[in-house]
Amino acid sequence: MTELSLLQEHCESRLSELLQRIGRHLDERELYEALVPFYSPKPFNVLKLRSEDIEVWVYDDEVSFSAREGGRGFELRDYKSVEDLLDAVFLAIEKAL
Repeated sequence: MTELSLLQEHCESRLSELLQRIGRHLDERELYEALVPFYSPKPFNVLKLRSEDIEVWVYDDEVSFSAREGGRGFELRDYKSVEDLLDAVFLAIEKAL
């Protein structure tokens, strides 16, 4: 298993801050290696973060979440930077919570 990517590190940090701000915390953190041949010919790391009302999956270049009020996926290629991607992700997460 390799280390977290920059996107995974920043997403985990921001999610922890958001949850703390609203009086919640991470209930589960799992880092695992996935192999999905039609998606990538080689294994890739997935960081799964879960709290009471939300699950977040962070890949090397993508973030997806599922919450009571819906879910979405975001790809880094659609944004100028990791921070721009995370700004969009957390705006959507806050609305979904």
